[in-house]
Amino acid sequence: WSIFATAQPTYDYQKRFQVKSGHVEYKLSGMTVGTKSLWWDDFGEKYREEINSSETVKTFKGTEVVKNHSLSIFDGTYYYNINMATMEGTKIHKNAIPDFSLLGSGLNDDEMEQLGEGLLQALGGKVDKKSEKVLGRTCDVTQVMGATVHVYKGVTLRSVVEIMSNESREEAVSF
Repeated sequence: WSIFATAQPTYDYQKRFQVKSGHVEYKLSGMTVGTKSLWWDDFGEKYREEINSSETVKTFKGTEVVKNHSLSIFDGTYYYNINMATMEGTKIHKNAIPDFSLLGSGLNDDEMEQLGEGLLQALGGKVDKKSEKVLGRTCDVTQVMGATVHVYKGVTLRSVVEIMSNESREEAVSF
């Protein structure tokens, strides 16, 4: 969803979130059901995300339930991804992952916003700034390619994706 982040207004684009630290609990519904928990500090420079979900998948053999219990942590230097069912995981240094923020490193915030809005328009999307409330917070609402995302200061509080009459919803229940 990095396209949505670049289309949001008046943000410091070097920061993942515009809130110094926080915790959001999400309810997942639709094709995937379960919960997601997100904690962060230093504007997202450090974070922890835990997902506990199941998804019903139709295959040529019938219907199958795929369970996911994963933990992702970034401590500022390393990314850790852990499968909580098997207790196996990976550890990757941040330098091993491309830094996409460099794409706009020569641009100021106004230019970054224009770039994001241009990309969004090219995809047939739009942003309604400060247009709806979720959990009492006024969100920018981005719509593009079957997705509607409500964002407050860089933090997604609701996302709904519709693909071929199937819906996946992620909604914050506490922030």
